[in-house]
Amino acid sequence: MKLFYFALILCFSATVKAQDSIAIAVKAPKIVTNLKSGKAFSYEDVEVKFIKVISDSRCPKDVTCVWAGKAEVLVSILKQGKVLEQKTITITPYANLKNPIVVDQSSAKYSIEGVDLLPYPVSTSKTKPEDYVLQLHVID
Repeated sequence: MKLFYFALILCFSATVKAQDSIAIAVKAPKIVTNLKSGKAFSYEDVEVKFIKVISDSRCPKDVTCVWAGKAEVLVSILKQGKVLEQKTITITPYANLKNPIVVDQSSAKYSIEGVDLLPYPVSTSKTKPEDYVLQLHVID
């Protein structure tokens, strides 16, 4: 009986093959930067300035929550010192809820996406507005 099961398993395993690999080109972020509250960084001819944290409802790391929460950050897009627009970046653990900023200039088109907002909340202390750091990356 063992020989029968062994032969049966051998037959099934002989017909199983791995999936063919598919080569997918994944672009890595061109720039990853940490932007302190009130500071700015430049990419090509555009400047992104971290204005303020609008809301931070992320679940503190020392608490168990039903909902993970999100943080919303206000940034300004400037060109040659003039404000083109103000945008809200949402920081969330769910990739489908992220809203990258698409910068469409005549010379180039790229997107700026918020990766994280530090420090992560703790229930025992409140974060000062000037202590926040926004992590951004730029994708061509």
